[in-house]
Amino acid sequence: MRTRLLPLLIILLAGVLLALGFPLAASQAAAEQQRVVVDRIDDTARFAALAQFVTEPSDASERRATLRDELDRYQELYGIRAGVFYRDGRAMASAPGGWRVPDEGEGARAFAEALAGRRSHDPGQVWPWQRARIAVASPVIRDGDVAAVVFTDSPTGQMRSRIVRSWLPIAAGEAAAMLLAVGAALRLTGWVLRPVRTLDRAAHEIATGEMKSRVAASGGPPELRRLARSFNEMADNVEEVLEQQRAFVADASH
Repeated sequence: MRTRLLPLLIILLAGVLLALGFPLAASQAAAEQQRVVVDRIDDTARFAALAQFVTEPSDASERRATLRDELDRYQELYGIRAGVFYRDGRAMASAPGGWRVPDEGEGARAFAEALAGRRSHDPGQVWPWQRARIAVASPVIRDGDVAAVVFTDSPTGQMRSRIVRSWLPIAAGEAAAMLLAVGAALRLTGWVLRPVRTLDRAAHEIATGEMKSRVAASGGPPELRRLARSFNEMADNVEEVLEQQRAFVADASH
């Protein structure tokens, strides 16, 4: 019985711990990604301010050169691809040079949202085992219209490493809680089943003729203690009946 009860308790406790741990881990990952997205939003807003007055091919080449230099330094420092693109997808300035907006996927969706005058929505969650990138796009507004789009495409290696590091304390806590739960389950099953084993042993001894065998009704749940007292009363009655039978047979033989 113990071999069946203990795994069930462990499975139940593991399910409870996982039910608590998974949402916490997911929230940690979401928080890490949200920090990255907020940083990219701030970056796109800064580039949009620079590009606001360089929205036509005929605009001042000095401003365009300044924007290009800012994008180059940004890409060199952070390893993030960034660019400002006209509505038709042509690059006003981009780093690295020749980089273009993707034709499909998350990046294309973000660019389309920015063309509609909205900052792109938060991208889907990137998990540590994925190698996805994070695309963020913001519109460049001039005279109330979307004149261009600032687009960034970020690697996620550092973010995924931070997510894993934030998960380590959770995993350690889950492991410690599981060990404590297993220890508690072992003690609980022992406390519950010890009177049952004692009762089984006493019943076997009585069945083999040891009528003096009794059960100490001092351990386990109240139900098992009552069962032990009832067993002892039954054993006393059986022993008394057998003694009466032996006495009757002895008297009859005389």
